[in-house]
Amino acid sequence: MRGGTNSPVSLAAYSPQSVTLIANGAHSGTITISNTEGKVLAQVPYIVAPTKTVNQSVSLNYSPTTDWGSATYSIGGVPQSILDPRWNINFNLNIRPNTGKVGGSVGISINW
Repeated sequence: MRGGTNSPVSLAAYSPQSVTLIANGAHSGTITISNTEGKVLAQVPYIVAPTKTVNQSVSLNYSPTTDWGSATYSIGGVPQSILDPRWNINFNLNIRPNTGKVGGSVGISINW
């Protein structure tokens, strides 16, 4: 079974079937299901969301043994193809509450 861009998809009667649609970009619309007489049986709205471009994370840690606490924020790109490089940037802040000692770091990584 195959349907063109503006032509109907024909399905056999009385047998369960699946229809797969491929979206080439973000958009929204309505899928209309009708019978051979053209009577509309159902209309199903849909939304194809834009591609996600970044991942983000936050981590909070505390070690009572060493009395160190830390907070880390990380952001990285989501590759749009298998050939795209992967990149990530993270920021880390460390603190030792009993002494007030503070430290931190910044990291950048790129993979290809």
